[in-house]
Amino acid sequence: MKQYCALLALCAALACSGDPASPRGSIVVQTRTSRIDQDAGYSLHPEGFQSRFIPASGSVVVRDLPPGTHVFRLDGLTDNCSVAGGNRRIVYVGAGNATEIRFDVTCVAVTGVRRQMEK
Repeated sequence: MKQYCALLALCAALACSGDPASPRGSIVVQTRTSRIDQDAGYSLHPEGFQSRFIPASGSVVVRDLPPGTHVFRLDGLTDNCSVAGGNRRIVYVGAGNATEIRFDVTCVAVTGVRRQMEK
């Protein structure tokens, strides 16, 4: 019984210690972009972490995030594209969990002035 109590006390101490090896979470970030004059991809900025490339219509996984609230920003859009709901997402990451967020991007056709060459 003494060994059982000692083992139980050790487990309780480890669970409350805030051990940096405790489970971390991840975020699956998806982008969906309309097909009219779309960008090749964007720059994804997880606040406090290194930015990375994300395809115009694709996904990336940001791993090893500590549990808590995180901010993600999508940048690098051309002038003819915009993000529904803005280019920032605030999301809670749970220990050992994967959470998904999505950026829906709409791009409009780029029009310009055409000039005819005189002969």
